[in-house]
Amino acid sequence: MTPDRATPLAKAEPWWHNAAVALALANLCLLRVWMVTPPHLNREDTGLLEQPFPPAHYAALIINMALVTGVIWVWLRWSTASRGWPRRVALGAGSLLLLVVICYHLRFVLQGFTEKLPLFGVGIREVLLRPLPLLALSLTGGALAWSFARFAAVRAGARHLLLLLAVPAMFNLGIAGRMMFYSVAAKPVAKAVPAKGIPAKGTQRAVNRVVIALFDEWDHRLTFEKRDAELALPEIDRFRAESVHASNAIRGGRRTLASIAAMTTGLPVDDVEVGNHDNFTLKLPGAASQWQQTSTLFSSAHEAGYAAAVVGWYFPYCRMFGSSLAGCWTWPFYWSSFPAVDSLSGSVGRQLYMTTDLGALSPWPEPLDSRVSRVSRFAVLEKAKQIAADRSYDLVYLHLPMTHFPYFYDPKTRAWGERRELPSGYSSGLAFADRAVGEIRAAMEKSGAWDTSVVLLTADHQLRFNVDTAHRHEKRVPLLIHMPGQTADTNVKAPIPMTVLRDLTFSMLKGDLSTPEKVATYLENLPKPREFAAR
Repeated sequence: MTPDRATPLAKAEPWWHNAAVALALANLCLLRVWMVTPPHLNREDTGLLEQPFPPAHYAALIINMALVTGVIWVWLRWSTASRGWPRRVALGAGSLLLLVVICYHLRFVLQGFTEKLPLFGVGIREVLLRPLPLLALSLTGGALAWSFARFAAVRAGARHLLLLLAVPAMFNLGIAGRMMFYSVAAKPVAKAVPAKGIPAKGTQRAVNRVVIALFDEWDHRLTFEKRDAELALPEIDRFRAESVHASNAIRGGRRTLASIAAMTTGLPVDDVEVGNHDNFTLKLPGAASQWQQTSTLFSSAHEAGYAAAVVGWYFPYCRMFGSSLAGCWTWPFYWSSFPAVDSLSGSVGRQLYMTTDLGALSPWPEPLDSRVSRVSRFAVLEKAKQIAADRSYDLVYLHLPMTHFPYFYDPKTRAWGERRELPSGYSSGLAFADRAVGEIRAAMEKSGAWDTSVVLLTADHQLRFNVDTAHRHEKRVPLLIHMPGQTADTNVKAPIPMTVLRDLTFSMLKGDLSTPEKVATYLENLPKPREFAAR
C-alpha cells in the first residue's frame, strides 16, 4: 500500500457520497439513543414502560440526525479538500473522535453479553478497562485513524462500507417519522385506580404491621459468607443480630420479573412473558396464567381490609396493582426516565447529552449513567423512608435498587463517585444497601413505627454474574426477619423457597406468627424448594 498521492477525495467523489457517509456516521453516533427508543426496545422493555414516548422525542431524533450529519459533512468536505497537513491532521483527529464515540456507544449494545461472560474469572469489560488492554485498544484506534488519514485505499474502503450503512440510517429516519405520528394519536397506558379513598372489603387492622424491603440483586454468599475483608456493613450486621435469619433462602426466580411474580403470588413461576402493557403471562410448570387475573399479596391484603403501600423501581407496580393499594409510588422503567421528555428543546438537549457522554472522556461534569443512577436511587430511598415510617399502612413493600449495577457509591466517603466494575463494584452496592437499611430504620424509629413493625429484608435474586467459580451455581438470597422488640438472633438452616413470602406475610399480619420462635419454627417446617427436591 502506498501513501495517498491521488486527487483529493472531495473532488473525486460525487457530492452525495459525503452526504451518505455523514448520515451513516451520524446514525452510529446516535446509536445509544436509538437503542432506548421504541420500536428498537425489545417487547418486554416496551411492556414495562409507563407511557408511550412523546412525539417530541422522535422529532428531536430527526433534528439531531440532521444536525450531526451536517457537522460531519462539513468536516468531511473541509478535511478532504486537499492534501495539506492541517487537513490531514483534522481528518485523522476527527476520525479518531468518531471511532471513540461509536465504539463507546456500541458497548451498550453488547452490555448484556460483556457483563455476563466471564474471562479469567472476571467480566470482559473489567479486563478491557485495565491499563494494558486499554493501552492496546488505544494504540489500535490510533493506528486506524492514522491509516485512514494517510492512505487513500483505506479511506475508500471505509467509505464503501459507510455507504452501505447509510441504508439502515435512512430506515431509522423513516421509523422515527412514523413513530412520531403514531405517538401523537397514541392513548396513555391505562393505570389502575389507587385504592386510597376506596372502602376496603374489611375494616380490620393488622395485628402486626409488616414492612418488606426487597433489594434487587442482593447476594447472600457475598454479603455474609464471602464478604470483602475491607467491607463493613454495620447496619446489616446489627439487623441480623436482632432477627430470624436464613442460611438457605432460595430465590423466587432467576430474574426480577419471575421472582416478583413468585413471591407475590406464592406460585412456582418459571418466567414471565411480557406481551404488551396489559399482558403479563406467568409461565408455571405445565401451565400459564395471566398475572393481572392472579391473586397476589396486594389484592389479598386489600380484600382482607389491610392498607398496603408500595415503593417500587423498574417494575410498573402502580399500573399492575394500584387498585389494591392505599398508596403507591414507583420510579419509571430505567431508560424511559431520561431520554424522553415532552418538550422539543428538552429532548434535543438530552439526546445530545447522551450522544456526547463518553464516560471518563465526557465533556459533562457527570456521566449519564452516573446521573440517572444517582437520581433514581436516592429518590427511591427517600420515598422508602417516608412510606416505611408511615404507621397508617399495615403492609409496606419496598423494591430497592442499591445492590443492582451500575455501582458508583463510595463506601469510604459515603458519596457518589467513579463507576466501579464487577466484581469489586459489588461491595459498593452492598455498602449502599447498608446505608439504606440504616436510614430506613432511623426513619421508622423516629416515627415510632420500628417497635410496632415486623421488618423483613430479602432479595429477588442473587448476583447473577459469576464473580468466581464457586459462585456459578449460587441461588441463595438473604432473608432476615426482625420481630417487634426482638434483641437476639435465630438462625434457620433449613432450605426456604421464597415463594413462601406471601403466606409468611399474611401469617405475620394476622398475628399467627407473633414471636421469633414461632417464625423460626414455621420456616424450618416448610416443604423443600424445587432446587432441593431431588437431593
